[in-house]
Amino acid sequence: MAKRGFNSEEDDNLQLEDALKSYYWGMMLCVAHSYGNALKINVNDEVVDAYYWFYDRLEDVLNSFSFKLPKENAVVKTDDGLMVDLNVTSTKGMSVSNLKFLYNNGNRNIPTCVNDGKAVLVIKDDTKSDINIKIDYEFKLEATVDPEVKKVLDNITHNIKLNNKHTVKLGPHIAKPVDDGNIAVGVIGTTTDPNSIESIDTAFDVENTDYLNIIQKVEVALRKKDYASVKCYFTDEGFGMLDTLSRYGNMSVVGKQEYAFLKMNDMVICRGINMQFSFRNNASFNRDVVFRFNDKTKKIESIAFRLSAVTESDIVKKSKWSKESRLVLINFLEDYQTAYALKRLDYLESIYSDDALIVVGHVVKKTVIPERAQFNLSENDVKLMKYDKDTNFKNLTRTFKSQEYINLRFAETDFTKASTSSNREVYGVRLLQEYYSSTYGDIGYLFLLVDLTDEAPLIHVRAWQPDEVELSKLMGMKDLRL
Repeated sequence: MAKRGFNSEEDDNLQLEDALKSYYWGMMLCVAHSYGNALKINVNDEVVDAYYWFYDRLEDVLNSFSFKLPKENAVVKTDDGLMVDLNVTSTKGMSVSNLKFLYNNGNRNIPTCVNDGKAVLVIKDDTKSDINIKIDYEFKLEATVDPEVKKVLDNITHNIKLNNKHTVKLGPHIAKPVDDGNIAVGVIGTTTDPNSIESIDTAFDVENTDYLNIIQKVEVALRKKDYASVKCYFTDEGFGMLDTLSRYGNMSVVGKQEYAFLKMNDMVICRGINMQFSFRNNASFNRDVVFRFNDKTKKIESIAFRLSAVTESDIVKKSKWSKESRLVLINFLEDYQTAYALKRLDYLESIYSDDALIVVGHVVKKTVIPERAQFNLSENDVKLMKYDKDTNFKNLTRTFKSQEYINLRFAETDFTKASTSSNREVYGVRLLQEYYSSTYGDIGYLFLLVDLTDEAPLIHVRAWQPDEVELSKLMGMKDLRL
């Protein structure tokens, strides 16, 4: 837990919610242990008292957050009250990737979350001059990813008091009411971050084009929950995905959107609309939703949850790779994680089959291909990664039926381009995959060997291992002979 928390605090990662989670769970394991007061851990070659070390780290992280209003249009009057934009950074001035917190909307405490440094709050009482925020640091729901931790939290009571409160003063920041009620139609955004996907030289000016007009109409329809009014802008498959997404918890558009458009072959990608999803057990999270247009028909043919800024950046900054390969890889990983939210069994069954896979956009076909890779693993290691497909997907079918929601997220990422004797573009992709649902979760490392040479990605190898496996022993490029 200490090691995982440190990794989450790294400057190029800054998954501070994950750090809080690891430190809290580590402290609770100490509480549950018969000799918890005497437990020691080695941190940077220094032996320390485990419980107090975790406690101090929790306090340090909780005090490292800064909630600030942007300089312009931070607070806007709407029909629903005040819509407040917040920038959430660390004391180092870096955007916080993810964080759950509660805020008082004038009537009650509302759970919400930070997504890539931004959060949007709706205050019912438009006379309020400040907002009280409480950061969540217990993470009892997410403990489902680790059965032993969950068992500990379910069987002990230990209340700790940490300073997790922040106050945001609204002051004179209130802007004029938004036109058309509570509709805050998006504008085209720009970025100066060299590791952002918009920095790839495929962006183009869509001012006053069909794409911008369509996505603005879609945003209005999503805010009004009038999905049928924009069905004409979607293919049948694309609207089916939107219809499924609309039933994924209580869905709402948050904040004023900043669109970015990229072109890849016959596809135009709009990134994206920020949406919040809330569920009965007070779980909630924000995701940017990506819309992909067919450039010939001008219709939206698929939608997906955008990757985290960290994962996306790890791909984009591989500047020696072709820009098209990077975009194809990003699109594929977005489709992969979105399939769990939309419960697309056909897609997932194809991805998790033992056959090789051809992925054409968001349509998957199984195929038999000549063997191009061999495992350099012992028989025991191979058995770790073999699954009974039929049993696995019978279980997955039951899981989808029993879960109110499923949320998949990638944290630690590692991408390597393979050296091959041919001119094929083959990549090794390793991701720390976090799987959360209303009653269950798990965490582990996903490895994919992806061939991006041809028009569609081709997956030669895929493996999943629990996060208890040491990093040096995880399957990767070192275990393959191409």
